[in-house]
Amino acid sequence: MNQITIYGLYDPRFPDVIRYVGQTRNLEQRIVSHALTRKTDKRSLWIQAMRKDGVLPCAKVLAVVPESQANEAERSAIDSFPAGSLTNEGHSPFRRPNLSNVKQSALRSRINSIAKDSVIEALASNKWKIQPAAKALGIARPTLYDLISRLQITRPSP
Repeated sequence: MNQITIYGLYDPRFPDVIRYVGQTRNLEQRIVSHALTRKTDKRSLWIQAMRKDGVLPCAKVLAVVPESQANEAERSAIDSFPAGSLTNEGHSPFRRPNLSNVKQSALRSRINSIAKDSVIEALASNKWKIQPAAKALGIARPTLYDLISRLQITRPSP
């Protein structure tokens, strides 16, 4: 039976404050997808604010459960936090500290390196077939094509 990880995301500058609870089969790949997000929901805006400050979110494993219990375990984890404290639900806007002296290029390089390694690993383990690799990464096929292009990934010669 597949195991699902229930995890909490936090800003490493505030390690005692979980801001998001989620579930995944592959925590490393999920963190990469969070770090690369360009959506405009509360969680994504919080992560983008951290990236602007040169910081990546960190994850804490809250539980590992059978797939059949994942939704219940995730809901239970969310309910264990004070109302309004998570980006999963309504909350007051997050005010980020001013850390303008942090180098963004180093962070961008780190994110791209992690993403490139994850994409190459997914492609290689799926014989460089796009659809299965995209599914393994938990992203859409067109998104994978965009990442391959943006990260300048090429298939190695046989």
